[in-house]
Amino acid sequence: MTTIEIERMNILSEKTLSLTATPEELAEFYELLNIMKKSDTHNVVLSLPR
Repeated sequence: MTTIEIERMNILSEKTLSLTATPEELAEFYELLNIMKKSDTHNVVLSLPR
């Protein structure tokens, strides 16, 4: 992930947690989350709620 992607994910995660993210922002957040999950350097083990 690039620094810009990480910064954008931080912004989107705050909006997601505060319930102010638009549907487009949520889609972008999950896209960035999937990129992060596949990253060797920024790997996190997370999954979507069931």
